[in-house]
Amino acid sequence: MSGEGSKVGDMLDTLRQEFVETARDQLDDIEVKLDFLETEQGDAEQELLSIQRHIHNIKGQGGTFGFPITGRTAHMLEDYLINAEGIRADNISDIRAYLDLMGNLIMTGESIAQDNSQSLLNALPTGQMATFSTQKIHDISILLVMPSGLQRKLVAKELLSCGFRVMRAYDSVEALSVALDITPDIVFVNYDMAPFNGRELSNVFAAVDQLRDIHFVLLTSYEDGNENLQNLPDNISVIHKHTNFTESIGELLIQWGVFGNIPHETKESNKAISQHPKTVRISKSVTQRSLNILLAEDNRLNQRLIKETIEAYGHRVELAGNGMEAIEAHKAGDYDLILMDVRMPEMGGPDATRAIRKLPADKCKIPIVAVTADATDAHKKEYAEVGMNDCVTKPIDRAELFATINEVMGEDIHVEVEVEVSESGQDEIGPSHNIA
Repeated sequence: MSGEGSKVGDMLDTLRQEFVETARDQLDDIEVKLDFLETEQGDAEQELLSIQRHIHNIKGQGGTFGFPITGRTAHMLEDYLINAEGIRADNISDIRAYLDLMGNLIMTGESIAQDNSQSLLNALPTGQMATFSTQKIHDISILLVMPSGLQRKLVAKELLSCGFRVMRAYDSVEALSVALDITPDIVFVNYDMAPFNGRELSNVFAAVDQLRDIHFVLLTSYEDGNENLQNLPDNISVIHKHTNFTESIGELLIQWGVFGNIPHETKESNKAISQHPKTVRISKSVTQRSLNILLAEDNRLNQRLIKETIEAYGHRVELAGNGMEAIEAHKAGDYDLILMDVRMPEMGGPDATRAIRKLPADKCKIPIVAVTADATDAHKKEYAEVGMNDCVTKPIDRAELFATINEVMGEDIHVEVEVEVSESGQDEIGPSHNIA
């Protein structure tokens, strides 16, 4: 028997070495293709297909032949290319970050501790819809466990536009594997998954120490009271897939405070407080004067999150879905300030700003702040040239937003005060969030 075991071991070593050599060749080939694309010598569409095939092969074989972190990195690069919608001159350096990590992992035989591997994976670029060097990223990772299709694409797009890290799993087994590797902050799981459904997956998460504190969200078409939704684990949230269910996702994220710890009334707000609560002092923004604000933004989840952010501090917010709607709303309404997205359908923010600056004197001088991920110095200069007063970056940082509002309004609309709060009242997920 020992001879048989030795033969199996030798065969596995041979297969492992073949994977190492093949993966290195594939990584080298990807590098060559990126060089061609960088110098505009290659066919972008054809090269992308070839690169995706190489990545898919490394992803599929990595775990099988003893390189699970390499396989997970390849999985994340697949997601990156979906998120970024392809390869462009401005994201080739991001792709190379993945290639470098895979190359190092293969070269060292993945001699790396689990904690270090998670740090390396979580530090990789996200590949958002609009990737800009100055864009800030929420340090919150989200795993989508949903079938391929339009619904998953829409949910991913909404979450990416808000600055979250998004990965995908194609079935419940892969979801469990991904979660154990990267420990995401939030998992959105479609109820109807295979080989076991979302309810069964929630029970697995609740039973595993490493996973039970992850915010688990079950997406379902079942109504409240359905037997399939009875006796779920305590930490499971349920979102019903109605027409605008992305708004329900936004509401849940707001309740959890993932969008900068927004003050929000929840069902937990009236719970009894401990007799001896531990308190801490924090800096908090206080609004000295309420403003009427027009928010021009086409993304519904961004609308909800930004609107809730601002209204939580006593301001009144009305929405416009594009530049044309913003112009008409401003003509008919009475606003103190316009927050203007740059890229919108029908008419973008810069064109809308030009039109507003040509209105009569009582309408043309309203402060306009660009709200955009595209916040390079060159673009900020362009925004100023069309008449925008300032610019804040997406995802919204409240401290930056409120400081900018103070600046363009020429007064201290928001001031910082120190307050004592119960430590138990802090409800953040992720290691770094701004408290305003």
